[in-house]
Amino acid sequence: MISIRPDFYYNSVLEIPYEELFATGIRGLIFDIDNTLTAFDAKLPPQEVSDLIEYLLQMGFKICLLTNNTTKRLNGFNSELKLPGIANAVKPMKRGIIKAMKLIDTDAASSVMIGDQLLSDVWAGRNAGVKTIMVKPTTERDFFFVKFKRLIERIMLRKFFQEKSQGGFTLIELLIVLAIMSIVLGAGLAVFRTGSNERRDLESASRMLQADLRYAQRRALTEGRRIGIQFFEEGGYDVVIIDTAEVLRTVHFNDITVTRNRQESRLHYTVRGTPFPAMTITLASDNYTRALIINPAGGRVRLEDIKPQGGNNGE
Repeated sequence: MISIRPDFYYNSVLEIPYEELFATGIRGLIFDIDNTLTAFDAKLPPQEVSDLIEYLLQMGFKICLLTNNTTKRLNGFNSELKLPGIANAVKPMKRGIIKAMKLIDTDAASSVMIGDQLLSDVWAGRNAGVKTIMVKPTTERDFFFVKFKRLIERIMLRKFFQEKSQGGFTLIELLIVLAIMSIVLGAGLAVFRTGSNERRDLESASRMLQADLRYAQRRALTEGRRIGIQFFEEGGYDVVIIDTAEVLRTVHFNDITVTRNRQESRLHYTVRGTPFPAMTITLASDNYTRALIINPAGGRVRLEDIKPQGGNNGE
């Protein structure tokens, strides 16, 4: 029997007994964003959620944000929290959770998926083999296709809570759910495809990297120590204090690669604000590229125009 029943259900992320989770060996918390941590149309987390995240990190948990929404949505919500995060996760597929566990260095036995949707968050968690916690949505407002999906979820949850056994769906019930999900996901992916503009995501990523380069240079000048950017092979980077290896900020780009015109995987600013080594950094999505050119003298970062893959300056 296949079950997508949540392991636990709470009214809010604020009511989850995290101390008990920690005592049982859970170290990785993978949070959905929209209607789990905040309303889907709220730009930033409420103060009580920010306080909760800070408390959980102090406890020793590792946290990753995982959303089916866009990179722009993730980066905006995460601008103050500065947590590892993955956008366009395509839950209920398991790959987003697997990537999240890799980012925070946990495994299935020590991780839990926390979200508000049975047919997205919980199902993804089951597919990935992690424990799942479902919470009540923070608001009734939502995308139209999610509202439709919640009607199905209410029926399924009613059955779950009425049954004392851990049994899952019968084959016929599962096939019905899969048929409905194919319709719902088809509508949902069409909406996300329209809203998730590839050029916009590349613009957001390049602007974020430009801002972090300036941030590193500014801290190097004001604090009199070397601050750098350590790039990842899979697309993303850490902002680090070179001498102590302290990570100030981690950014992960989903479906955007980062390449350089030099072999070095790290760039840092000296105490005088000079970049070493100066380089050209190129961000690329499936269909577009954008270069950031760092001036070797003053360290100024210049953004080139976004170009189609294989494009030239004449385009």
